[in-house]
Amino acid sequence: MIIPYQQEDYSQYKYVIYARKSSEESDRQLRSLDDQINECQQMAKRLGLRVVDVVRESKSAKKPHKRNEFNTLLKRIESGKVDGIIAWSPDRLARNMLEAGMMIDMIDEQKIKDLRFATYPFSKDANGLMLLGMSFVLSKQYSDKLSQDVQRGLHSSFMEGKASGMTKHGYDVNNLDYFVPNENFSLLQTAWQKRLQGESLVKISKWLNENGYLKKYRNSTREVAMTKQMLSLIFNDSFYYGVVKMKQLTVNLIEIPEANFLPMITEDEFNHVQRLVKGGKVVYFRQPSKFGLLPLRGIVRCSECGNTSSPYPSKGKGGQRYLYYTCRTEDCSRAGQTTRGKVVFDWLYEFLKDGFKVSKEDYQKMMTKRRAKVGQTKRTLEAEIRQSDIRIKDMHQTIDNASLKLISVKSEIVKNSLEKQIDQMQIKIETMETELAKKKQHKKELESIEMTWEKFVNTTKNIANILKNGDKHQKDAIVRIIFVNILVNKDKVVKYDLREPFLTLLNRNSDSVVLNGRGAGIRTLSK
Repeated sequence: MIIPYQQEDYSQYKYVIYARKSSEESDRQLRSLDDQINECQQMAKRLGLRVVDVVRESKSAKKPHKRNEFNTLLKRIESGKVDGIIAWSPDRLARNMLEAGMMIDMIDEQKIKDLRFATYPFSKDANGLMLLGMSFVLSKQYSDKLSQDVQRGLHSSFMEGKASGMTKHGYDVNNLDYFVPNENFSLLQTAWQKRLQGESLVKISKWLNENGYLKKYRNSTREVAMTKQMLSLIFNDSFYYGVVKMKQLTVNLIEIPEANFLPMITEDEFNHVQRLVKGGKVVYFRQPSKFGLLPLRGIVRCSECGNTSSPYPSKGKGGQRYLYYTCRTEDCSRAGQTTRGKVVFDWLYEFLKDGFKVSKEDYQKMMTKRRAKVGQTKRTLEAEIRQSDIRIKDMHQTIDNASLKLISVKSEIVKNSLEKQIDQMQIKIETMETELAKKKQHKKELESIEMTWEKFVNTTKNIANILKNGDKHQKDAIVRIIFVNILVNKDKVVKYDLREPFLTLLNRNSDSVVLNGRGAGIRTLSK
């Protein structure tokens, strides 16, 4: 049963003044926190209410359980340390129905013994609770409508290609709310090129800061230097080639003439950078070795720990280079020990010297698989050729559009950037056309590939000589077709792991054969 106000000795209650103003609220007429507190204190003094604490909060009440100070206040009421709340108006306490319902329920259960508002009369009878509930509903409706109106306005300006409150590195916003390049544009454009060449985020961010990169925020004097985390977000943002995304909306700024948007990179360059990311982790480009291909990388492994042995060339006294494989696992007993590449390849020549024992059935099975693989490769090549043709055509069109822009551009920064982009795109087109010609030639060669039974037998019999006389690329390719792993110690091969069908084709004496379920077999060599 709710006790009428006139029968309560509310002067004995312990009240807390709760003041809230969210930075998200657009109502400029809303009282500041200090104004709210002053009015609440004046009312408490006038009514003789005992205020034991003042709580300030700068959080939105639109969603429940997001306000730490408010949640703590409710816990103090639950524990009996506080009896009542004084606020400027009901919407300071709740703009969502869950917390509004919680408060009404706490009043019903006499946990909240009193509520007072500086701008709203409240009584704890049935009518008072009904009106309080309606006030909460109206607060939620106002909040929802305001959010819808703001979203509608943002969506409208967003679809027109305007900044709509967004800020981007390397761009400012002009008086029409469109993005325009700023003094950091060229620096960031170079940063994209560095990333395309495989430089790490740490190195690029350090380079930017050393060259005076600073982001200046609108309506603020704050300046921020580049960090690895910020750079990671930039390199994952499609905005920089002209595509902006907001929730389920997508806008191509290049297609909006009024925006006159200058992209920092091309879409192909953006997609190339995205290939650095796999499974949420950044995968950096492997820098090309100055020695070129080092054969059997990942195939030769340490017999003790099972990890791959790193290949590296060492120069002899006469200037001749020799290949070595080294175990680099720190806790392995062979850490730092090497195996000469000559040991591995001499073993391979000896192992394969008798070739394979093959039958007509083996030939037919292998050719069936080969034709299927060739067919799949041809289909892949045809798709890549079509895509390359389309990309080259699009890039020619982009160059034409950029060339037309150059005529009307007045800014030297924009002009230099456009000229640089055109030069880069022309170089890229030449590279793509060269790659396209190679793919077309590869496809043409695949159409004429067919191995006869006689050639197949001759190849399988003489595989050791083919391996011995091949260059390092051919040696690497042949071994990878036949072997999964080759395990070595200091001076010999101790185990090998074969792929099918070579496990059954190769005629070798062995102590043991263990099938590993991956179409391969592990053999331990006789001692």
